[in-house]
Amino acid sequence: MWLADDPWKHPRIAKLGYDPLIDFPTVKVLGEKLLKRKKKIKAVLLDQALFAGIGNWLADEILFHAKLSPHIFASKMTAPQIKSLHKSILAIVNKAVDVDADYERFPKAWLFHERWGKSKTAKTSTGKKIIHEEVGGRTTAWVPTIQKA
Repeated sequence: MWLADDPWKHPRIAKLGYDPLIDFPTVKVLGEKLLKRKKKIKAVLLDQALFAGIGNWLADEILFHAKLSPHIFASKMTAPQIKSLHKSILAIVNKAVDVDADYERFPKAWLFHERWGKSKTAKTSTGKKIIHEEVGGRTTAWVPTIQKA
């Protein structure tokens, strides 16, 4: 722990990106940022210099609800995809906070409840097959029949 006159200027904090709860950008600004990134969207979501606090399971959940493949390159995203991603980031993060990140209170349709079983038979609550693979250096759970490129 340390004391600081202005914690936002501390190097560890100053390098963090947008916080979805405090200062998330508009769809337009988000699009401008994403279109400059030449990485897959899953890796971009995990970049703390762009999105503060979005970790692996949140990124998977966000992409699932936005119906976006983790393999889409951020620089190739369309305006509707960016709008869907923006909406999904805000909705998923806010819901997780609203329930104090108590996974038992997450909606039953969330991928979260099924993503931990990496078996070949893992399925969503509606019976769709969940694929587990490495994307952006992290294990990624996603549903190809729902999440399109």
